[in-house]
Amino acid sequence: GRTILAVAASIALLLVAGFLWQKNSYSNTALAGQYSPPYPDRLTTMSDNAEAQLPEAMTAYNSGNYASAIPLFEALPDSLSRNGLAQLYLGISQLKQGQAADAQTSLEANSSSSAYQEAANWYLALSELAQGQEAAARERLETIVAAEAYPGQAAQDLLNQLNSW
Repeated sequence: GRTILAVAASIALLLVAGFLWQKNSYSNTALAGQYSPPYPDRLTTMSDNAEAQLPEAMTAYNSGNYASAIPLFEALPDSLSRNGLAQLYLGISQLKQGQAADAQTSLEANSSSSAYQEAANWYLALSELAQGQEAAARERLETIVAAEAYPGQAAQDLLNQLNSW
């Protein structure tokens, strides 16, 4: 009798824990999506290069067609793909397509040294959140808020929302 009761209690506990984990995982992904407006196009407006893929990639990005933008960014010549801004847009496109781990890899190239460090750190926080890495996302958001960096109030709002859970 007690063994059956213990097994039933264990199963119930696992189901509740699984539900809470799934709910939290979904909530993190939804929250990351809610706070990830596309970063404005800074590449086309400042670029005078004639690489055909770049305008095509940015057209796809600007129209919200992230699935098409990803392979176009990935196909850029090395000289362009190493450009911090191209990596930023690739990472954001990957994040928008639910490829948070790939986004994290692309964005980390910008997170410490490029001119687009603030934007990269913001989208990295969102990719960490989407992957369930709440502690890392919180830490990155706290750094963004303390530095009054991009995107300003949205980082504070997201941090407040995370802290209210």
